[in-house]
Amino acid sequence: MGGVNDTSCALAAHALIRARWEARDILARRPREEAIDQLNAHASECELSISAYDQLLSVALNQASQEIQNEKAVLQTPPPLFVAFDDKHDSQRRAVRRAVFGRAENHWQSAFENAISFAGSLGNAKPDHYSKLEARHMLSAGLIEMQRWLWDHPHIPANLDVRLAMFLSLPGLEMRRNEVVVTPNEFPLANRRPSIRGVTQWIKRQFSNQLHRGTKYPL
Repeated sequence: MGGVNDTSCALAAHALIRARWEARDILARRPREEAIDQLNAHASECELSISAYDQLLSVALNQASQEIQNEKAVLQTPPPLFVAFDDKHDSQRRAVRRAVFGRAENHWQSAFENAISFAGSLGNAKPDHYSKLEARHMLSAGLIEMQRWLWDHPHIPANLDVRLAMFLSLPGLEMRRNEVVVTPNEFPLANRRPSIRGVTQWIKRQFSNQLHRGTKYPL
């Protein structure tokens, strides 16, 4: 994972440890089939999140579920994504970007609102959703870097709308890390009433010199 900072690695490690603990805890309290169903349900919930941490957790929970199904040791080996989230996958990433931005014109507003909500909520994370450790990591450079690596990664389970919101969350996360409260008025994409022109112009600026260079991430 060349060039990846320590907080990104810590974030990935924490997601893996949490998934392993959850799988073992459920197995200790539930029959095997119920444990599989519960892990799959949580993985499905996480894949709808615009948090890179939750995307990693979804991948780990899915692997844990499959290993329990196949009567293997749970997460003895990390999912491939955890040791290669910064792999280039140039052609696959370009295909993901094209698909994501092909939907932007009709789906940008809900993605934009989700991105603002996510970035603005991290500093007020509820204990029952993110632990203090997770919230601290999410407000660090680790989450921002992980968002950049994963939003167009071909091996996360996120759908196109979730990926668009992950991408749009990046400026807000940068502001949040600097303890600036993110509001629709302050969000870099647009002003109080964001328009599709403002969003598409911002996207074009970010990608104008990078989409065809095979760079690892756009920002």
